[in-house]
Order: sequence, then C-alpha cells, then structure tokens
Amino acid sequence: MSPEELSKGELTRAAIVQAAHDLFISQGYNGTSMRQIAQTAGVAVGGIYNHFAGKAEIFEAVFIENHPYREMI
Repeated sequence: MSPEELSKGELTRAAIVQAAHDLFISQGYNGTSMRQIAQTAGVAVGGIYNHFAGKAEIFEAVFIENHPYREMI
C-alpha cells in the first residue's frame, strides 16, 4: 500500500513502528522507553496506546514488519 492510501491511524502506527525499530537498533530493547518511541514518532505517549498495548507488542510489530519472510507470515 502506498502512503497516500493509508489512513491517518495507519500512518501513525507505521511511524511508531519505524521509530521503535530505529531506537531498538541503536539503544536496544531495554534501553528504549515508550516516551522515546513517542517523541521519535512525533506522537503523544498516550497515543501509542491507541495502537499498541505496550512495548512488547511494538517489538513484535517491528519484528514482523522487518522479517525477511513477512509476506509469508
């Protein structure tokens, strides 16, 4: 799906996943806070919880989005 086909919520979710990915790579899972993810994604911390239950769920989304065989999942 191209960015112009995504809803605002889908774009926000994608921004959260990308921000978390970048932070997990640079700081590790334990070194990354929800506040840092929110700030990097440009959303309020509370806004993350509209899309994810917590950091573990975000990590799962990062893994799935970046898995080389994601089309098969």
